Amino acid sequence: MKFKLSDAGIAAVRLLEALDASADFNPIVKSVAGGALHFAKLVENYHSDKKAWSQFAEHVQKSVALVAQSIADQGVDTTRLRKDLDELNKVLDEMCSEIAQKQHQGTAKRVFAFIKDPKQIEDMQKRFDRAIQLFHLGADIYIGQDVAKVLQAIQKKTATLDTVVHGVQKSMLIATLARLPYAQGATWNPDRMCLPETRVSILDQIMQWLGDFKGNMDKRIFCLTGAPGAGKSAIAHSISARCAKAGWLATAFFFNREDSTRSALLFSTIVCDLAARFSSFQASVSQAIENDPSLSAAGASRIFDGLIIPFAVGLPQDKPIVIVLDALDEGLTKGDLDILMDRIINLPHVVKLFVTSRDVESFRQLFEATHVHQRKFVHHGGQEQGDVRLVAKTCLDAVAVAKRLKDFPTEEIVEMVAKRSQGLMIWVVTICQYLEQVPDPQSDLLDLVNRVQPDDQGMEEKMDNLYAMLLLGFPWKNKRFVNGYGQVMGTILASKVPLSEQAIDALNHGIPKLSTLLQTFKPLLLPSNEGNPIQILHQSLHDLLADRAHANQEWKLFSVDEDVQNQRLALHCLQVINNELSESTPGTGYLHGEETGVPIVTEHLIPEHLKYACRFWVDHLICDKKPSEEITQALQDFFSNKFSLWLEVTTCIGPIINLNSLITWSNDIVPNLNYKLFTWTVANAWRSITYKLVQENRRNEALTAAELSCMLIPNYTDGDDVAKGNHIEALSALSWAQSQMGKRVEALQNARECHTISRLLAEKDSVKFNPDLARSLRNLANRLSDMGLREEALQASTDAVEIYKELAEKNPSLFNPDLARALGNLSIMLSNMGLREEALQKNREVVGMYKELVKKNQTLFNPNLAMALDNLAIKFSVMGLREEALEASRDAVDMYKELAEKNAASFNPDLARAVDNLAIMLSNMGSREEALQTSREAVDMYKELAEKNPAPFNPNLAMAMDTLANMLSNMGLREEALQTSREAVSMYKVLAENNPDSFNPDLARALDNLGLKLSGMRLSEEALQASRDAVRMKRDLVEKNSASFNPDLASTLDNLANRLSDMGLREEALQTSREAVDIYKLLVENNPASFKPDLARALDSLGLKLSGMGLREEALQVSRDAVDMYKELAEKNPAAFNPDLARTLDNLTTRLSSMGLREEALQASRDAVCMYKELAEKNRSAFNPDLARVLHNLAIRLSENTLMEESLEASRIAIQMRRDLAKNNLNAFIEDLADSLYNYSIYLSEFGLKDVALEVAKETLAIRNDLVMRHPNNIILQKDLIDSQKLLSGLEDK
Repeated sequence: MKFKLSDAGIAAVRLLEALDASADFNPIVKSVAGGALHFAKLVENYHSDKKAWSQFAEHVQKSVALVAQSIADQGVDTTRLRKDLDELNKVLDEMCSEIAQKQHQGTAKRVFAFIKDPKQIEDMQKRFDRAIQLFHLGADIYIGQDVAKVLQAIQKKTATLDTVVHGVQKSMLIATLARLPYAQGATWNPDRMCLPETRVSILDQIMQWLGDFKGNMDKRIFCLTGAPGAGKSAIAHSISARCAKAGWLATAFFFNREDSTRSALLFSTIVCDLAARFSSFQASVSQAIENDPSLSAAGASRIFDGLIIPFAVGLPQDKPIVIVLDALDEGLTKGDLDILMDRIINLPHVVKLFVTSRDVESFRQLFEATHVHQRKFVHHGGQEQGDVRLVAKTCLDAVAVAKRLKDFPTEEIVEMVAKRSQGLMIWVVTICQYLEQVPDPQSDLLDLVNRVQPDDQGMEEKMDNLYAMLLLGFPWKNKRFVNGYGQVMGTILASKVPLSEQAIDALNHGIPKLSTLLQTFKPLLLPSNEGNPIQILHQSLHDLLADRAHANQEWKLFSVDEDVQNQRLALHCLQVINNELSESTPGTGYLHGEETGVPIVTEHLIPEHLKYACRFWVDHLICDKKPSEEITQALQDFFSNKFSLWLEVTTCIGPIINLNSLITWSNDIVPNLNYKLFTWTVANAWRSITYKLVQENRRNEALTAAELSCMLIPNYTDGDDVAKGNHIEALSALSWAQSQMGKRVEALQNARECHTISRLLAEKDSVKFNPDLARSLRNLANRLSDMGLREEALQASTDAVEIYKELAEKNPSLFNPDLARALGNLSIMLSNMGLREEALQKNREVVGMYKELVKKNQTLFNPNLAMALDNLAIKFSVMGLREEALEASRDAVDMYKELAEKNAASFNPDLARAVDNLAIMLSNMGSREEALQTSREAVDMYKELAEKNPAPFNPNLAMAMDTLANMLSNMGLREEALQTSREAVSMYKVLAENNPDSFNPDLARALDNLGLKLSGMRLSEEALQASRDAVRMKRDLVEKNSASFNPDLASTLDNLANRLSDMGLREEALQTSREAVDIYKLLVENNPASFKPDLARALDSLGLKLSGMGLREEALQVSRDAVDMYKELAEKNPAAFNPDLARTLDNLTTRLSSMGLREEALQASRDAVCMYKELAEKNRSAFNPDLARVLHNLAIRLSENTLMEESLEASRIAIQMRRDLAKNNLNAFIEDLADSLYNYSIYLSEFGLKDVALEVAKETLAIRNDLVMRHPNNIILQKDLIDSQKLLSGLEDK
């Protein structure tokens, strides 16, 4: 039952939605409003303690709306307001992030988490209320408020607020963009912009260039180059702010050499920010990411080509869309550079880039490219010198406030500092940060200035000298300081991401007086609040300490050797893992457990330094070319005791760590340690995590894990059978992971190798290894089937069953479950070979075995029995045993419903699949309305599953949508059927873009079905195009694997022939139909049982195409051949093929009639009617529509033979049947009724019953007129209407 909001709650939501929807509000205000709404939306789907969550969500929305209302009603202190809004935004961000993470958990996990921590809501509310109390709210929300006036007041009072908001927006993106990584902290910052009234000229020039996006269509990038420390980054922050205010900014990305992980996230961050701003882009990209989480680990090129280029064409064209990239020289990769060089021009001209960089040689080609406008920034000119003077005055004023100085700074001091800076902003900032730390700033300033070298220094040299002066002033004679400096500065420079003070301390096992050391270094560090990462002031300092200081004898004492620091950090990381990682660490203990998937671990539960150690020990270690004995010992301890725990934790907190670089390092540097790396413990752990990753649909990572499992297999002797058994398991996991990624050839190759090893072992010791051999044969059968090698697959499956039978005879309790599974597999292989009766028999055996197993262990085997019943329904259906199929399908659904009631998370997916199959069985029985309702239920179930976990369930949802389109079409709901089919195709397109090997076959099938739906709507041109696209895709698939996809190509060609015929392209239609028949003939030669029915259907279709070309004799012969083939099939299996035989006989009557063989045509028509009468007696719902059709056609044949009384009678019966059908389903059968009435009117007229004919003609006209009004674009209906008008006119004249 949905929680109802109070009146105040409703008013709050209205105000928040209005704020969130407005494009003109300050980002922080929009983000807070959107965050409150998003939080409520996230908890809406909670089922555990739903009322408490709903009440808390209303409290959040009302409180945030009150904040907005108070801003509108009261005067505001913008500085205080900004600070308070930032705090509220931060809390909302944390709340949304926590809830978003829980959305990835199953229902059972969420319920367990709530039971485990009953104070969860209470604790969250305390944090939220503390943030709300900052606003001193009193009154309740106004129920009857004028929202427009409130918005106007808020906009006016927050216009001057300047802030950056990524918190709640980012958590919302997490929910919609799955796991695409985002570079936190890489965006622009208002505190780092140019000071007011500085850099005015250059900022105006850049903004003017960006704004003239139509005039600069040939230029895509504005590149600002200049000396280090000249203020390029401040300009980039200011441009970001200006573009944000103008509504131009898409993203701002600031590279930082101190954060090695940031560079790889450039294009994924751009995707996230574009998606956050443009809803249409978000809709397209989000679905792509959700359907293929491997994109979260994709490289820049794939993200750019697969996510940005395809969807950027839909971006708005009315104003520039600006991407700001700062400090390319600090992190732009070779791949990123190639994109900026060659492919950025493929974006719409409205997308413009503003980038900054040092003028380095490696980027020279980019700077000189024709699509790049380079502007060299001269920082020491006249106007720029005035800017520096303003900066100097502001920074020196800050020193005066901090140190409580009077009459400081004087104009002379400001002028002196500005002049000595030579326009380098960073020089001024460094000086002033230093002055804030010394007791006597005035005298120290004069001393520093007097020691500054002459003004003809280069910029790099000038900064080096300033840093050196400050560094040389440190207490280098103090050994404790020297040790502390090496540890702290070494960690800051060599760490792969910036670390907090606490993490630096813990990673170094405690540094004496760390806070004091950091206070000493403060002039050289960026300002940082407690708990935030520590970073150096500027990249130029890193270059000095890590590079140039080594060449200067005096400066060596403060130089930092990054190789030494990497070696030290590698050791410390391994020590942290070895000492602190344990079985009690969150995110451990699931590798070999029964729980599926990978658990979600809240970020703060694992300490920062431990996460860092787990994530980056490999990166530090591979930099060590001469590892110490201490490191090698730590590495041995790690692989002996902690590897599995480490693998579990790293898999929980992010993408798995690929050990390829470690393997290379070990082989090259310490090959004597390979005995610890190449072990079964390590290899088996990677194998186990493979299955967990696939269950999470992290298929790309699963494949990497499986490959590592095989790569790390230790050398073993030919006689080591245990090792061979482990090798089999690793190969089996690799084969499975490859099949999940659509790598069918590689998967089959490894399945064959797995089988070979198993067979050799079984030959040596059948008792011990026959179970492994049987399992390898079952897996091999699946991989062979994937490749279309049906005969081999059948043989492998048969062999597996035979082995399991022998095993089960000796030990039934142990091996009967395996035998049942193998028999189920064999049933599928038999069905693929067209051996339908045998397939059905095997499936019956499977059901019987599971029923016996259920008696012994209901909990364990009920799921297997349900699946076996679902499969049995399909086998019954293929055999034409529709009632039995429906019964089995209903039984399967009932069982899955019981299972899902007890464990929805585990069995709802199976229930959805069974419900989808039930819809098909109902449709086959003619229960069209129930079939449609059931199909809608399946789609709804998959939608719910896909909302919570889109990656694994979007493919199922697309499949269910395709089924629903067929059910809608059967009900005559053609528009809705077409729309649903389009949605299925759209979903498959996204899936196929990201994983073509896996989903191109499904996309081709969906396109083929779309062609049928378009044809049903008489959209012939579009239908033809969809059908051509399907054939093109099938041809591509056949080129790669003809055995697997030739049957699909033939079927699609047959449908294409129909679409071509609809368009009047008769010659091409005939040629296409012949090609389909030729393919089926080749298939029948190799496997007649499987493909004879398809050949018969294709021949029947070819007869129609031949007739359309006037080749009547050949058409007749082909139709006779089709009838003969169906007669042969129906003799062996009448239930399955009598409907096809009856349909083909009916089509044969047309061929015979066209050849003037009217008596034979009449007899064939009578035979068809007799057959459908027998079928309809058993199942009226399924076959009455067909019986009505053949009676309609029989009336035509009787009329041709001048048997008018019989013709009238047959026509009357057909009309009555179609009236009855139309009463139950008007949309599906009204056109057929009109056709029968039209013919009946003609027969009546010919029989001399003019008055009755006139009345029937009027009814026909009324029906067709109504149809045209409902479907005005349907050309066929328009033509039918004209025919009716002519008939009526003729009858009235007579």
